[in-house]
Amino acid sequence: MDVSTMSRVLWLGRTLRQRERWTETHLRDHQRRQLAKVRAFTTANSPFYRRFHQGLGNAPLAELPVLTKAALMDHYDEIITDPIVRLADLQAYLEGLHSDELFRGRYWVSATSGSSGRKSIIPNNRQEWAMILASYLRANQWAGLGRTDRSRSTGARDSL
Repeated sequence: MDVSTMSRVLWLGRTLRQRERWTETHLRDHQRRQLAKVRAFTTANSPFYRRFHQGLGNAPLAELPVLTKAALMDHYDEIITDPIVRLADLQAYLEGLHSDELFRGRYWVSATSGSSGRKSIIPNNRQEWAMILASYLRANQWAGLGRTDRSRSTGARDSL
């Protein structure tokens, strides 16, 4: 992992830990703002979401239709918001992957095993990947993993 990504992961880890102290009101306000950003972006950039959420622009999240894995994979190229990303290209990339190279120089790509009957393929840009890693780091910290003996014995806070 490059230094820039590691720095971002550590910064995001600290940010996520600070959010653990938010009040319910602060958390709900943050969720509303983020949902509004996601809605605006997907409506502007995804033909699928323009249809899927048509007339639901102000509906609460709980009232939006559920996007199933089957629907995601059936409409992948309409859902994805970056025109350089296409499902067939991602599948070919994963089949030929022999190192840690990025897809199109921009995306880390992961896939589910397909144990539920269908694989999902998920491209993540650098910022998204860093957030995923920070989330894993946070979960490990909750579980007490990654602490040194010194931090356990003195009660010192983790570095994040």
